[in-house]
Amino acid sequence: MTGRESLRAIYETIRYLEKDAELAGADSVATYLRLAAIEADNLILEIDDVKTKATRRRKSPPPK
Repeated sequence: MTGRESLRAIYETIRYLEKDAELAGADSVATYLRLAAIEADNLILEIDDVKTKATRRRKSPPPK
């Protein structure tokens, strides 16, 4: 499992817990879980951005 896949699993778990907290009426807990989910999603986007930049570098011709 890659780091991105692990983060995606953590993100999904946090979202699941957030929904449970909302249903239980624990709004402050749900808010903190929502913030944690946003941070996990941001990390996933950063990983994707780094991969994209690395792929572009490999495909670009060498400097002349």
